[in-house]
Amino acid sequence: MVKAKSVELKVKARLAFVNLFEAREFNGVKQFSVTLLIPHKNKVAVERVNKAIKEAIELGKERFGWNDGVEKGKKFNIPWDDGDSKAYDGYPGNYFMNTKNKMKPKCIDLDKEDLTPEELYSGCWANCIVHLVPYEHPTGGKGITASIRGVQKYKDDEGFGGTGVSADAFDSGFGDDGEGGFLG
Repeated sequence: MVKAKSVELKVKARLAFVNLFEAREFNGVKQFSVTLLIPHKNKVAVERVNKAIKEAIELGKERFGWNDGVEKGKKFNIPWDDGDSKAYDGYPGNYFMNTKNKMKPKCIDLDKEDLTPEELYSGCWANCIVHLVPYEHPTGGKGITASIRGVQKYKDDEGFGGTGVSADAFDSGFGDDGEGGFLG
């Protein structure tokens, strides 16, 4: 019998730092990534995440021989934290999970049609499939990593980080700098 290598988590979340269409380099590795925000008040989703993390820790105990105190170890990482500790848009009042994957995740809408980067943005809501994987690094680090596998957008919301400016915003309001428009 083949033992599972990961725990699958399906959860609804608001997306932040969406990087799901072009891999970016993180620590020398090209990856896709997105942060999942889950409201503190969504007790069902919070419990689902906590249960999946506990299952992934149990899987790590089986695979790597971790002891019962591994969660409180010197260097044990989990990808789940309280957003109240961050000053980013949308984080307060939420928990967050940083996810990544070397392979491009499936990104679809409710009709199961592929999405574009303009349609899937920081601030929208999505059904997310994440695999929680226990790991041990040769340098001594260990923990649980979250691998984003798929995202299905189900609702628009206000985008995070504001929006750009239109070309009309440059029409007036700069005043004369006394140098004929040139600051040397």
